[in-house]
Amino acid sequence: MKVTIDREECISCGVCWDECPEFFEQNAEDEWSHVWKVEHVVIVGTVSNICVLHTAASAGLRWYHIVMPANGISAQTEFDQALTLHQVSSLYAGDVIKSVDDIQFGP
Repeated sequence: MKVTIDREECISCGVCWDECPEFFEQNAEDEWSHVWKVEHVVIVGTVSNICVLHTAASAGLRWYHIVMPANGISAQTEFDQALTLHQVSSLYAGDVIKSVDDIQFGP
């Protein structure tokens, strides 16, 4: 599930809070919706040493737990691929897993 909020368009109607309370709540400061209780992010994508790595850095610096399937990212060279996986695991304490098939969601 991809969860996004266009905060400029939020009218605080509460539909998202009612439909998906495990993801949304009303922000006490401005009464708009915001996503909550997100602790883990699974990152996949292309150009691993640029786009994927910067996404992982942004998540890691915000204390999200990063999960990155090695076969879920692509790079122009094997070195770029290896560098990204190493950086994610060593700098951002992410978990690099072998395959997207190894991802399980649940409690």
